[in-house]
Amino acid sequence: MASVMPGIASPNAAAGALAGFETAEAIGHSDEAVRQALSTITGRCDQFAGALKVGAHAIVSSEAIAARQLRSVGDLNEPSGT
Repeated sequence: MASVMPGIASPNAAAGALAGFETAEAIGHSDEAVRQALSTITGRCDQFAGALKVGAHAIVSSEAIAARQLRSVGDLNEPSGT
């Protein structure tokens, strides 16, 4: 399983380098915490992307409807019987 911490092959490698420090034990749990955080962030980004797609579709649709309505008005400078 690849580490999600750039430059650190394994949390155990970092823990080994910190042997004797209280952080050595805690760092062993950090890889899973980072994985969970990234998973949560990914889910939220996906949700936000979905909302942006819906919003963009609504804007494009509204713009197309407005353009059709404006075209249907015709040229107001033309006399109405011609």
